[in-house]
Amino acid sequence: MKSKVVWACMLLLSAAFLCSCGGRKAPEENPFRMEQALTQSYENILFYPFETNEEIQKYYPKAREESLHAVIRHLRDKKKYRKIDKVSGNFDKKSTLLVKVRIPDMRIVGGVARAFGGTFLGSSHMSMEAYLIDAESGNTVKMKALASANNPWAAAWTIGDTDRSLPSDMGHILGEYIATVVPARAVPAKP
Repeated sequence: MKSKVVWACMLLLSAAFLCSCGGRKAPEENPFRMEQALTQSYENILFYPFETNEEIQKYYPKAREESLHAVIRHLRDKKKYRKIDKVSGNFDKKSTLLVKVRIPDMRIVGGVARAFGGTFLGSSHMSMEAYLIDAESGNTVKMKALASANNPWAAAWTIGDTDRSLPSDMGHILGEYIATVVPARAVPAKP
């Protein structure tokens, strides 16, 4: 009788596993698809250095740059805008959107702590406030608060990879938001 129960349990678990793996992968949906797009289009997007508080800068000194590089890389990969870069020196304000980002809150569980503490250490999290500014007028045309947190079980399973990738992941999220709400101005083709 005991072996029949074990056999039945194994059969049910196998069936559940096969059902969960079957079928097509659901397409990834843009989480910002319902956001109101700007009415003005832009050719260029320039980023100011990301701002944060002293505590975050002290404990996560590379996080700001990781997020900044990730958002620039994400937008360049889309090949939607003529120029995506950091603000430096003089620049043409016409058809340029400036982006200021502030990181008010952040917690990343360290790799050694995650390896020994696992899920008991909770989630890593990060939040951003993004201000989209029209360079010509100096007006803020849109503001968006973004936040993300990882799954502590997944973080424990990967020994902290999802903890460490959070700043870069947030850069990608910000990039997707910008690409969704900022229409690109068509650049005339050169003869």
